[in-house]
Amino acid sequence: MKLLKTVRLIINKFCLNLKIDFNWLTNGPDPLVQRVKYLFWKYISIGLNLNYTWIHRIKCTYDNRLTPALLSEYFFEIASLEKLVDFNKMHVVIDIGANIGQFAFVLKLRHPNLKIYSFEPNSTIFPLLLENSKRFKNWECFNFGIGESSGNLPLYFVLGKSAQGSVFPKNASIGLISDQIKEIDAEFICLTDSFLNELSIPHIFDFIKIDVEGSEMSVIKGLESVKWTYLYTELSEERLGGGSITEVLDQLRRSRSLKVDVLNTTTPSGPSKTFQALFVCDQSPPSNLR
Repeated sequence: MKLLKTVRLIINKFCLNLKIDFNWLTNGPDPLVQRVKYLFWKYISIGLNLNYTWIHRIKCTYDNRLTPALLSEYFFEIASLEKLVDFNKMHVVIDIGANIGQFAFVLKLRHPNLKIYSFEPNSTIFPLLLENSKRFKNWECFNFGIGESSGNLPLYFVLGKSAQGSVFPKNASIGLISDQIKEIDAEFICLTDSFLNELSIPHIFDFIKIDVEGSEMSVIKGLESVKWTYLYTELSEERLGGGSITEVLDQLRRSRSLKVDVLNTTTPSGPSKTFQALFVCDQSPPSNLR
């Protein structure tokens, strides 16, 4: 039974890969030459079992040998966001749950003038994030997560699949062939005013990205000292710790005492029925608080 499940999973991933490649070649946001070069390096890197690939002549290092098969999705994701927000008018971005920096890497390729602060609690793969960040200017990385309180927590992940790392062990292996979960000790920090000042991190961000596999509510509570215009997070009601879009919106409105609205959501997909939600915050206080 387990073998049959594994075979089905492999076939599904193979078919998905072909679909992604076709979509990339026909609809990718980059020029055709760049799209072809991307696929060339994708199959070279996977075929030779490398831990890096080349994107726009910039080296990208990773722990999952299949990362080149997935990176093109970040181009589509950011291109979709560009239809909703103007990154060219932004200055500062915070990337929470950075992993090896996939989102920030592509964002930097498309908008090199952005200043990015990335947070990743997994000390095992943090050196890869640091290595990728050093290939760009104005990209700082911190080896801790963000939460509603400061302290250490167990972090669970499958080796080679760290992008799915979570404080909930079940979340770390959903949809994966391997269920060999590793546990490490990870540091989490609440971004208080004093801590932001200590690290010379700004209190105001144009855009916040959150991808933390079930810890979204805790992260949002840990951002109460931070002002922002757009908050973009992955959500799922299927996985442990996941909150509904209504719960997240209510928490954002309580914590900000400002007008927060949902700007966009994507269609749930994958084993965990994950989807992306984009919130916008009006920095003018509600009339009853003026």
